[in-house]
Amino acid sequence: MTAQLGSYNCDLAASNATLFSRSELDVSDKAAVGPSGVSPCIPSHPVMVPGIPDADWSKLKYQHGFANQFSTEALPGALPKYQNNPQRCPYHLYAEQLSGTAFTARRVENFRTWMYRILPSVTHEPFQPIENPKWKVSSDFDAETPTPNQLRWSPLPIPGPEEQVDFVDGLQTICGAGSPAVKDGYGIHMYCANVSMERSCLCNADGNFLIVPQHGTLRVATEMGLLEAPPGYILVVPRGIRFSVALPDGPSRGYVLEAFAGQFVLPELGPIGANGLANPRDFEAPVAAFDDTHRSDFTFNVLHKFGGKLFQAQQNFSPFNVVSWHGNYYPYRYPLCHPAPLAAQSRWESSERHVHGRPMAASGPR
Repeated sequence: MTAQLGSYNCDLAASNATLFSRSELDVSDKAAVGPSGVSPCIPSHPVMVPGIPDADWSKLKYQHGFANQFSTEALPGALPKYQNNPQRCPYHLYAEQLSGTAFTARRVENFRTWMYRILPSVTHEPFQPIENPKWKVSSDFDAETPTPNQLRWSPLPIPGPEEQVDFVDGLQTICGAGSPAVKDGYGIHMYCANVSMERSCLCNADGNFLIVPQHGTLRVATEMGLLEAPPGYILVVPRGIRFSVALPDGPSRGYVLEAFAGQFVLPELGPIGANGLANPRDFEAPVAAFDDTHRSDFTFNVLHKFGGKLFQAQQNFSPFNVVSWHGNYYPYRYPLCHPAPLAAQSRWESSERHVHGRPMAASGPR
């Protein structure tokens, strides 16, 4: 991928001398939007995109907490104050709300995020269905013949160097139940890839992805920022969020749980007490980072999973152009070595920590 990302977070941006200060750049001025459609108020501060060898992923920062209301900006003053959708956003950005639940859901069950981006996400060519012979993902489980036999699966073979397989091409359904059409059930997939996604991203409209790398690190660019998921981590990408996967260590393999209904929640503790299982503070969400690439000779493919089928649209700018965002609907990662055992109130924990409880569970329909 040859595009470039902006600064990782507000603190880094504010401290970098190459960026305009607010005294130099009035974020509420009346400057016209440039001929390319990108506001001239957006300063250029490139940080290489996932997959580029000289990207310094060791400096990634995260926000800590589970289902928190986060706010983050990659440029100082990029978040509107006191309102979500002002008539003129800072830096002439476009305000968009992404809802993970019905907007009428109770406050405790309502998931949504406001994003402030350089160009609207709807400015693309119409989506068209595509036939991908490598696409082996199924959501029509009623059409399959069930079996009562015990089954097991060997690891997927790593593709040879003569075959180019990215994360989307390498997805393969193992089993499942229910249907995304009625927002009920789940799908279980495996993935095996040997190349990064280049100038392409995936948006899953069917459900929430929970990705478990088994071999090889994943570096994931999302609309909300960057996340790295080596083996030993899980990564959750909620429904409707665009993301692109790079493979810094070469071939990667792992598992994917796709939940068609609700959101992932932490299980109740019950008799365990106030402490135990997964600690909310160990979950990590990205900070804002943006890619301002937009030019006539640039083509970006947006893949859309809808009803188990794959669709594609093209646009001449990067979808990762969100300069700031706030809300409680975002991707996140979690280290599987952190779940605490039962009776975790004790000072010393000598047992295997992951044996005593699952860190997450899927909620009911919302």
